[in-house]
Amino acid sequence: MKKTPQIFVVEDDPPMNALLCTFLESKGFNQVHAFFSVEEMLARVHRKDPIIIIQDYELPGMNGLDSIRSVKPKYPNVEYIFLSGQHSIDVAIEAIKSGAFDYLVKDSFAKENVLIKIRNLLRVKQLERRHKRMLFFLAGSMVLLLFTALALIYTLFR
Repeated sequence: MKKTPQIFVVEDDPPMNALLCTFLESKGFNQVHAFFSVEEMLARVHRKDPIIIIQDYELPGMNGLDSIRSVKPKYPNVEYIFLSGQHSIDVAIEAIKSGAFDYLVKDSFAKENVLIKIRNLLRVKQLERRHKRMLFFLAGSMVLLLFTALALIYTLFR
C-alpha cells in the first residue's frame, strides 16, 4: 500500500467529520485522523507531524486563526485547509495571511473541493521538492565549473 500523507480532520460536527474522513479514505488516503476540537488535535500534533490539517474554521474554544498561529511557528511544514460555514472574505484573507493553503466554504461540493485542494497541495509540495533538488544540482554544477575554470587558469598561467 502506498504511503499517503497524514491528514488531520478537525470538525466538531460528528456526521461531517465522519463524512470527510470516510471520503478521504475511500480516495486512497490511509492516514486520516478525526478530531472534534482544536485542543484534541493539538495534543496529537506534537507526537505526529501531519502534513495536512483540514479544519472547520469556527470551533468552540480555539478558532482557525488560534490553531494555525499555535501550530505553524513550531511546525512550518504543516499545511492548513480551512473548511467553514462562514462566507466572510475578510476571514478567508486573514486565514491565508496566517499561512493557510486555502479556505473553503462548506457547501454540497465541500468534500470534493477538499480533495481537489489536497491534490493541489501535494502537487505544489512535489514541485517545491523538485525545485530544491534542481537548485542543489545547479549550485553543485556551478562549483564544479568554477573549480574546472580555476584549474584551467592555473595550468595556463603556471
